[in-house]
Amino acid sequence: MGDDTWIQLYPEHFNKSFPYPSFNVKDLDTVDNGVIDHLLPSLHNNDWDVLIAHFLGVGIYLVLTQPR
Repeated sequence: MGDDTWIQLYPEHFNKSFPYPSFNVKDLDTVDNGVIDHLLPSLHNNDWDVLIAHFLGVGIYLVLTQPR
């Protein structure tokens, strides 16, 4: 869940996914809100061995606000 890069890199490796577009670097909310929406319900399901929740907002914010 989160950044759609995971699905692009490993399209056949996930049984379930919740990808969100990640190329709009000014959008700090869509990916993170999508992860938040799906994280707790997914944690309560016992249908996974590995769960990846990839938040982007903080990382993008830090990259955009660092001095050049």
